[in-house]
Amino acid sequence: VDGSGISVDEVNYTKAVLAENLSTLNSQRGDFGKMKEWYKIETFYTDMWPSLSAVSSAEWQSFYYQQLKITQALSNAKQGLKKSRQSFNYILEYFFTVSLADIYNRLGKADEAIKYYRKCLVFQKRIGHSYEQITFFALQLALIKLSIRSRQYEDALQLIEELNRAPIKISAYESIEILEQAALCYAIRDKITEAENYVNSAIELAVANGDCHLLFKVNLLAGRVCQLLNRTTDAQNTYVQAQEISTTIANGVAFKAAAQDMVTLYLGILENGPMNVRLLNDLIRVLADGLKKNIDCWWDLKRVLHLISLLSIAEKNS
Repeated sequence: VDGSGISVDEVNYTKAVLAENLSTLNSQRGDFGKMKEWYKIETFYTDMWPSLSAVSSAEWQSFYYQQLKITQALSNAKQGLKKSRQSFNYILEYFFTVSLADIYNRLGKADEAIKYYRKCLVFQKRIGHSYEQITFFALQLALIKLSIRSRQYEDALQLIEELNRAPIKISAYESIEILEQAALCYAIRDKITEAENYVNSAIELAVANGDCHLLFKVNLLAGRVCQLLNRTTDAQNTYVQAQEISTTIANGVAFKAAAQDMVTLYLGILENGPMNVRLLNDLIRVLADGLKKNIDCWWDLKRVLHLISLLSIAEKNS
């Protein structure tokens, strides 16, 4: 203890908190060089306090995630999960559990991703829904999509049924997302009648609502289902209808779709029609925007790379 009555630990803790705040501030400003400098100082002081140390792991994990350095993000998420458990910080533990689910999903490790998504659902019940880094609906939808991608179709349909029975209020957009996953699940297995029924239900809901975003969404759904059923002409026509909706201007406001939906649109048009270099450039642009924000864009990357491989040398140079 120095003459002022303040202990060395208190001084070091204050330094750690200040360094953490400065590192976060520089991260938000986009000055990653300064961010790294302050993180190093922060880490030097926080090793003796697992809870505070876990915060630095969260910041590093987010940094690597935004840089699409997924393996480094995974390492920091694991460290953070361990430290948050040691300090009994359930909020941070929940954060790292959500992060690990997403990271394992991106790495293609479906079993690990499913395990952590399910842990997230348990956490929500434990800490309450007042702190929802990700909603119950979003978690369940992620599990459904992951199950379909892993070809666990019956599990996906069961999760869809659970979501339909859940005592939660969902929007028309979310209702269409549920119908979309059910339609895709059946279309992949060539169960035409069931797939068409779900598509028609989604169309009826969108038409009744009248919202451009919902109409855009169901056109994308119809296009994807037609594509899975090898109805190339129907798929192309439906995607073109969706593209027309995407150019809508209502009350002076231009229609703006999510990056993932625009990726789906451009992929659909290019995969079912002739090559269009300008459209492919648009696809690459929206994909780059969506990669950090949406897990589905991550899984569309392979399809985009395949389209690029079909270009001639002259087209690639252009």
